Amino acid sequence: MKRMHIYLIVSLVFALLVAFFAVQNVEPVSVAFLFWNVEISLVLVILGSMFFGVLVTSLFDLFQRTRKGIDHKTLVKQVDQLASDNDGLKKALEEQRLLAEQNKGASAAAASTGAANTGAVNYGAVNTGPGASKPVGPGSASDKQATSGYYGNQ
Repeated sequence: MKRMHIYLIVSLVFALLVAFFAVQNVEPVSVAFLFWNVEISLVLVILGSMFFGVLVTSLFDLFQRTRKGIDHKTLVKQVDQLASDNDGLKKALEEQRLLAEQNKGASAAAASTGAANTGAVNYGAVNTGPGASKPVGPGSASDKQATSGYYGNQ
């Protein structure tokens, strides 16, 4: 707000200086513009020039403000879209974290209960009947029969 007051004061001082200058220069002058040649008071030339300058400057300022307003609206929409995308990504990340924690907990539970079951593998003989024993282990005939259905014929 303070900057606006300074701008207003400077504008008023400048307008007063132009008015004093114009009042001191009241002689008629010849003004030529394109095909026109007019004799007019210097005061009117000075004030007309000042008015024209203010008008052109105001139009340029209006154009820039309009363009900035449009840019601002576009940027606000873009920020809203990015914020929405960010929220979606945060939710997805949180879901991934929860799944990772659940998987970590499930694998830890499976490891603690499965260690007793799978910790000691016996590849020795298996009793399949009275007094009969067959070797069981990787590469044995019973291993190939057991895995042929799942892995295909080996």
